[in-house]
Amino acid sequence: MIQLRTRLLGKAILILLFAFVACTNSTTSHAQTWGANGLFSLNSLESVVGPIFPVGGWCNSFRSEIGAGVGVAKFDKATLNSSLGTFDLIRYDPDASQGQDTLDGSPLKYQVKAILRLWRLGLRAAYENFDARTYLAKSGKFDFTGLNLGADFDLVQFNWLSIGLGGDFYFIDPYFRGAILHPYVPPNIELIDIKGERPINWGAYFRYMPPDILGFPMHVEAFFRLPYRKASSYSSLGASLVFRPQIYRFDVSAKLSFEKAYLKFSGVSSIDTANPETFQNWEFNSVWKLFSVDVAIYF
Repeated sequence: MIQLRTRLLGKAILILLFAFVACTNSTTSHAQTWGANGLFSLNSLESVVGPIFPVGGWCNSFRSEIGAGVGVAKFDKATLNSSLGTFDLIRYDPDASQGQDTLDGSPLKYQVKAILRLWRLGLRAAYENFDARTYLAKSGKFDFTGLNLGADFDLVQFNWLSIGLGGDFYFIDPYFRGAILHPYVPPNIELIDIKGERPINWGAYFRYMPPDILGFPMHVEAFFRLPYRKASSYSSLGASLVFRPQIYRFDVSAKLSFEKAYLKFSGVSSIDTANPETFQNWEFNSVWKLFSVDVAIYF
């Protein structure tokens, strides 16, 4: 235990020393570029990807953001698939005797987030609350709520344009609980309860941040993300319009966003109708659009 504490303390001291050296060299880092130009010329590369080292020093490149947002989702698709068939969770049947469960088609999504930026690197953390209730099953719902950690890196910073790559790890086990009508043994109702693996995705983005657009202090962003895990496949694409008026000591922003997301995961749930009880592999497949508003403060 003592050895572990000693190692952690040593690593912390090294990090603090690096930060101290970086800050004390902030006034000369742009001119000397940490000696890099003494070894090789960066002019040709910088003309394409932007400054290799932060102008004014590493400390001046720190920037943080905290914010919160709310959005409304619209499901285009939500199905359960198994060897028993495909069950549509969007089409609502007013005849409750049919026993087909359906999702709330327009659930709300809430989010709080924090972003720390150092030079071209951004580290993100967000807590998202997103679930859609079902109508028939007790405590039934689709749930995609939890913590999301991500990072992005600007590969290109050319004038007002930034292009980069990023990735996200979701500490979220996607979950569905709902009721279906057994297709071969009616009118028996089966309760399906499945949980998927935590998704990971990666993708690209761009930001266009001129001083103003049509006289207004705003910029545009767009992104797409692809699934890294097949077991829980989560991908999305979207775009945002960001208004950023400046206030004394800090900036604020209001972001209007559109996103289209695709989530697919699978799990095993029992079939009580069978004798003896059997287990089926179920796949939840969904597509939704999200319209959201976010407000953030930049430091």
